[in-house]
Amino acid sequence: MADYKLIIKYIKVRALAEKGSPGERDNAARMLRKLELEHPTLKNQVASFERKKNQAYDNTPSGVTPKYPRKQGTVWPNINLGNWENIFQYAQTAVHTAYGVAEAYAKAQRGAALGEYITVNTKLSKQGDILLTFNISPGTYKEMLELDEAQKAMLKRELQLSLHDELTRLLG
Repeated sequence: MADYKLIIKYIKVRALAEKGSPGERDNAARMLRKLELEHPTLKNQVASFERKKNQAYDNTPSGVTPKYPRKQGTVWPNINLGNWENIFQYAQTAVHTAYGVAEAYAKAQRGAALGEYITVNTKLSKQGDILLTFNISPGTYKEMLELDEAQKAMLKRELQLSLHDELTRLLG
């Protein structure tokens, strides 16, 4: 069974031996020789480990970012990072959409709130007819005229509900 800590140590020391400063390279080369002498199969285990790692990377389905992408020199290879490269744009779009919906809902609620200032009255006419009337003050009517289409729709809905409640009361 492979000792992964030892394999990782070997890979790190090998990297220093290849790319370190002159003094680091010499010390790392000595450490590599010592590790290879102490563990004769280590070099083969490292090669096997790297093959498996590369094979796992190469077998990654398209559109899926590998957990540990290969590094080529100091520059990352041209890989598809999926949604991570756009995560903040997606989050910002979601927040703006939520705010837009909330703002539209709050704006439409103004029409519904205005409906509370309009009352439904039931009375008998001189001829004995039952009259259902809405009482709207001039100020409320002026505000009604300033509503946009969504607010007017909410106001109409509120008035319909008020009328429905009054009819339900009359009819029992």
